[in-house]
Amino acid sequence: MSPKHEQIAKLIQLAKIDGDLDHKEILLIYGIAHKHGVQKFQMDEIIRKSDSNTYPRSIDRDENIRFFYQSLILVTVDYKISEEEITFLEKIGKGLSLDPTRVKKAIAHVIENKETDLDETEIVALIQ
Repeated sequence: MSPKHEQIAKLIQLAKIDGDLDHKEILLIYGIAHKHGVQKFQMDEIIRKSDSNTYPRSIDRDENIRFFYQSLILVTVDYKISEEEITFLEKIGKGLSLDPTRVKKAIAHVIENKETDLDETEIVALIQ
């Protein structure tokens, strides 16, 4: 799988952690996939491979930060963030070679503001 496909697979896995695959989570994942040029027929393979224990490969710093931001958005769609989701986000951050301290700050910020619209610029500043 390409790095982009791996990222989509991780979003699917992240969405499944709390047991409920919310309709809004599905729409967000498909929207992100479409934005990255993933075709509908490719989604079947990505969904099949979404349960693997690998984490997305680092692409480049800006893309890694963008993907981590998308992951943060995904966990807030249902207005609740579980401990399992937090742990998974930390693992994604590590897999993307992001600073663990900054990742934790971004997660804490998202938890604090989970019921508001998250400002991408603000989150990116916390991660960089």
